[in-house]
Amino acid sequence: MYRGGSRWSIAIGALFGLSMLLPAAVRAATPLTITLLAAPTTAFTDQVVTLTATTSPAVADLQINFIDSASTFFWAVNTDNFGTASVTMEATANQLAEGQHFVHATFFGDDVYGPATSNTVEVDLNQHPSAVALSYGDPAADPVIYGVDDLVVYARVTEGVCVGEIDLAEYQAGVVDAPDRSGTAHSIVNQDGSTGCGFDFDIGPHPAGSFQFQATFGYTLINAGSVSPLLDVAIIPITTATVVVASPNPVEVGSDTLLTATITSPEGIAWIDGNGTITFFDGTSELGTSNVGAGALGKFDAVFSTLGSHLIRATYNGSSRAEPSTSAAASVSVVPNTVHATDLGVSASTFYPVPDGYSDQLVIQGILGETATVRISITNATTGALERSFLLTDRGAGYYNFNWDGRPVISGPIAASGHGSRIQAPADVPAGLYHVTQVLTDELGAQLTVTSNVTVSLKRLVWYTGSTTYAGNHTTARGGNQGSDTSSPIYVGGERITMLQGTPGFYNALGYQFTLPSAVEYSAISFSVLGSGTHQPALGIQNRQLGTWAAGKPWIIDYFSPLSAVSTKYGWTTVSGDPTYSRIGRTVRGIVLALNWTSGGHYDVSKVKLTYRYALLK
Repeated sequence: MYRGGSRWSIAIGALFGLSMLLPAAVRAATPLTITLLAAPTTAFTDQVVTLTATTSPAVADLQINFIDSASTFFWAVNTDNFGTASVTMEATANQLAEGQHFVHATFFGDDVYGPATSNTVEVDLNQHPSAVALSYGDPAADPVIYGVDDLVVYARVTEGVCVGEIDLAEYQAGVVDAPDRSGTAHSIVNQDGSTGCGFDFDIGPHPAGSFQFQATFGYTLINAGSVSPLLDVAIIPITTATVVVASPNPVEVGSDTLLTATITSPEGIAWIDGNGTITFFDGTSELGTSNVGAGALGKFDAVFSTLGSHLIRATYNGSSRAEPSTSAAASVSVVPNTVHATDLGVSASTFYPVPDGYSDQLVIQGILGETATVRISITNATTGALERSFLLTDRGAGYYNFNWDGRPVISGPIAASGHGSRIQAPADVPAGLYHVTQVLTDELGAQLTVTSNVTVSLKRLVWYTGSTTYAGNHTTARGGNQGSDTSSPIYVGGERITMLQGTPGFYNALGYQFTLPSAVEYSAISFSVLGSGTHQPALGIQNRQLGTWAAGKPWIIDYFSPLSAVSTKYGWTTVSGDPTYSRIGRTVRGIVLALNWTSGGHYDVSKVKLTYRYALLK
């Protein structure tokens, strides 16, 4: 049983005080001897050592004090009937340090037996020797780790008791780099799948280089401290590859081409994005640099001043986790500069500048692919005289146009919009052939010249009104899903359409086709019917916006609009169409349609007529 030193020191003082009060005859006592044994005399600090004191004579219930001279503590135990007292000592229970302990047993005496002290027994308490080892992954199979890999160092206590702490120090070039990777050692299932006493240090991704790690297993009452051998770990950067492309390629001299370098790695590009720079070279001459951006891309706008083939390379400078790499050479062809423009020309081959609303202006036009200046000149093909010139300055990419009204200009600049101050001649240029020349000049000085021919005619539109009339039986199409078509009994050359009963969806129709005279313009078209009957049919003109049908195919009544109701009384009924959509070329179609009559009846068509207005150039 363990006792604290202060309590038992008071007990000893009380015994000494009592002995001073007794008379001399009373203090005379029977002599007593104590023999002390220890088993074992050498042990580890976490083992139990038994101390046994035996009195002679064997007396029961005597208090025997076991005193350790190497500490301030002692144990007090009474003897049994055989005069024996026992006590155990151990480091973990009594906080005894390792080393030599000299223990003796003492009896302070009483009214029967005098004081007695045993022999001294040496007890040696020792710490367990310890050893700690380090490993990572499988060095035999994979002796290196990439800088993007998760590095885990395994510390294992191979000797000693699993109590204490393990600290991990990291060295590079002999310098401690990260000495505070520590954790309490305990029995765990480690990340490498083994079970044992130790700690797994998850260091994570690590910069490239040669590193050493060393673990220290800390000193305790039970274990002696130990230091592991150095663990060598080679961490290498991931391999990379660089590819460079140019767009556009070929590129015109003096124009920009975009160089794009792409960095890839078998390990992925997460550690490349945003890390490092890319340098672009034309042969051995440096063009410029670019930071690595998202997608592991670097871009640079290059301008080449010499014609021919240029070998372009891109070099990635790498990072702490990625190796540098240089692309294979990409050939960029630098060609002479040209003006980029399309659809250069005029709106018509013949131009009628007389102000009558028909082709009064000639559109001179084009589409620019770059900023350029456009100079337009109009010359008489017969005399060679310059009749008109325009200057459109700094026109950006896109469509441009200038409208010529057919008149010459004596002098005066033209603004970039194509409409500037000018001194206008009083009359149009003479009729005849003219050359319209466009000279385009880009920002680098390249030129493109395109000439278009146009005939100037001084003819003007002359308008006429005409009509075509057919007898009612002069049909092009007829029929329906009910009723009949027969000759009219009341009109010579007429046609009768009949419906038998009033049922929704039933129809019967007569179709008439007309041909317009050739003209350059049509301004009005109308279709009329003359007749009478018991019921009202509808009158309509085909509208090609609604639909058309192939030649020789049945007409479709849904493609006629507008529809107008026809009077049952004898007389003309007219419906007007659109001069653009009511004709297909020169063909116009009209229809007389009986649809959804409420009861049986008929209508007799006497005549049909197409009226139109048209214009000719004269």
